[in-house]
Amino acid sequence: LAEQKVDRIFYPIVMYERNEFKDTLNSFNCPIVSSYPDVIESAINPEKKFNIPLDKPVITFNNKNLCKKTCTEYLEQFGINKKTINKAFAIALISQKEYKESIKIKAKKLIAKAIKNNSILIILAGRPYHIDPLINHKTPEILADFGIDTITEDAIEPGSPEHDEYGHTNAFKDIQVITQWSYPNRLYNAAHFVAWHSDNFQLIHINSFGCGPDAIVADEIKEILKTGAKNHTLIKVDEISSLGSVKLRLRSMIESLKNQKKKEKRKLLPRQTIPCFEKKDKNRTILAPFFAEDYSPYLPAIFANAGYRFKILPKPDKASVELGLRYSNHDICYPATVVIGDIIKALKSKKYKNDDIAIGITQTGGQCRATSYLSLIRKAMIASGFGDVPIISVTTAKGLVNQPRFEIDWLKMTKILFISTMFADCIAKMYYTTVVREKINGQSNKIRNHYMNAVSLPIETSNYPKIFKLLNNAISDFNNIKVNDIDLPKMGIVGEIYAKYNYFGNQHLADWLIEHEVEPVIPPIVDYFIQDLVNYKENIKSKIREKKISDLIGYPIELFINKYHKKIDTIFSKFRYYTPFYDITTVAQKAGKILTMTNQFGEGWLVAGEISCFADQGINYVLSLQPFGCIANHIISKGVETKIKSIYPDMNLLFLDFDAGTSEVNIHNRLHFMVENVKSTHGTSTLASCANPIPPSSAVIHAGLNESLS
Repeated sequence: LAEQKVDRIFYPIVMYERNEFKDTLNSFNCPIVSSYPDVIESAINPEKKFNIPLDKPVITFNNKNLCKKTCTEYLEQFGINKKTINKAFAIALISQKEYKESIKIKAKKLIAKAIKNNSILIILAGRPYHIDPLINHKTPEILADFGIDTITEDAIEPGSPEHDEYGHTNAFKDIQVITQWSYPNRLYNAAHFVAWHSDNFQLIHINSFGCGPDAIVADEIKEILKTGAKNHTLIKVDEISSLGSVKLRLRSMIESLKNQKKKEKRKLLPRQTIPCFEKKDKNRTILAPFFAEDYSPYLPAIFANAGYRFKILPKPDKASVELGLRYSNHDICYPATVVIGDIIKALKSKKYKNDDIAIGITQTGGQCRATSYLSLIRKAMIASGFGDVPIISVTTAKGLVNQPRFEIDWLKMTKILFISTMFADCIAKMYYTTVVREKINGQSNKIRNHYMNAVSLPIETSNYPKIFKLLNNAISDFNNIKVNDIDLPKMGIVGEIYAKYNYFGNQHLADWLIEHEVEPVIPPIVDYFIQDLVNYKENIKSKIREKKISDLIGYPIELFINKYHKKIDTIFSKFRYYTPFYDITTVAQKAGKILTMTNQFGEGWLVAGEISCFADQGINYVLSLQPFGCIANHIISKGVETKIKSIYPDMNLLFLDFDAGTSEVNIHNRLHFMVENVKSTHGTSTLASCANPIPPSSAVIHAGLNESLS
């Protein structure tokens, strides 16, 4: 486009597609599809390189009014009046509707033909970009050459709660995944349609290698087709080196179908489900996978405060990975593999009675695959013979899971959650700063463990004065540890939440840096949980979310956050190596200079914001940790590296990917180079200069009632 001397390049950030099905939870786009404009702006920057503006307004197609407002705002800058825009918008909606209906009318004719003649009909299911012959390797043409009628997944009408004219019932009644993405929802609907019809109806699923959602979607399509005794034909188009193999597979499938006798529509086989968490389950012990050394010890007390028995499972190990790989799709991200393995390992250990336990896992309800971890765990539990154990979603989002008797008043819990989490962040910061300097090995860890245990009862009983007293005592104890009076280089650690905080998940990275006399600096976890206080405002500003009456609750939450953030930071300032906590508004402002603030999947804009905060503190060597193939981090971390370095030229970023097969030698070799660089460029200032008294900006934070602290 730049070579063609265009005036502007229009590449919108589409967060939501139209929700085509009544019974689905959401209509997100995949993060990659949504946010590539930010990656392109970082990598190419056509405005700077070619003097051609890259227009990337944020769009939702799930709300006509908001979509219209965005279109109007964009077009008015070119002098187009509202009357013309309104007329064009109305015509566009009609044109789009007519086009979609024309596809379905043609499909209905082919469906009727297949039913009447018992002829083969293939539903070719994929993403919109799979219609490109250079991407699908002309699979539709191959089928046409065999004389087979083919339709696409978007040509299938949604089944009604009873049935449609063909008897196709509601595809989402027995769905066992979170229906979070728009295009995969179409695939589930098409798979159900095929499962219900006779054998001359078949589905071919086109998949792109490394497609994040399809690590979940492919397994669910397979299970849906099983209910109709149908096979799942999956073609990974990126892996095709010869069309001959595709032709052979398709020819074999078609010849097999032609040789089958006609079969009538069948009653779908029932799918096994996990029981709901009912009133009688209130006293079950909730088992949850180990998350992180710095934070998991606090969780049982927090849930005891809410009235539930909560037990953290043992730390993950290689057995966890092996079991996770056995019971999950190998394309899913590494943290999912590990936590699935942790849970199955515990259930198989026979230490627990199935009638006495439930499984708990967090869910965000957002764009990232992590929202579907619960679905993956549920499938693994059924496959391993533990389908009688309830599983609960620890979330503030509504409607993700049917769990009528797991009820927590998250707004009421906000105070204890916030203070407990900041307490944990303070202990973690003091530990990492001190342990790398301690003269007697083990003292820092002993004090850390002591206060992790000591604070449990005050958290359980909401004894806030005791929590603050313990924090003061912890600061005094860490200050009294004898340390080597040396100025050590610092290295920041950012990235996906599990890889960043879980020692097993990142191959004990922080310990490795400490052994090599480098201070690891890890951002506080509290920011991850309160980023929604910024997100909802950004979504209103970007016109992908309407204002709500419940947003009014933001003012008292703002007062609360300001009050206790300041109080805890003041207490923490007594620590000898004190560096202040940045407030979430400041982190967001810094992130907004790098990427669009509607990037809220995974760690969202936090990674860019945390790297910026490190730069302000003079920390110019940063490790970004991510599970291999993490779609979120391909946007918010790797994807904007060029933009980050254009703002902070001294920044050095090393991206480390972790999965079940990651070699420790490979990771350590790469780290050695980074450590040598940070040491060679490190100054010889006194130890006192390690403190960096940057005052945090005034926190101005609002939150919706339904978006209180996760």
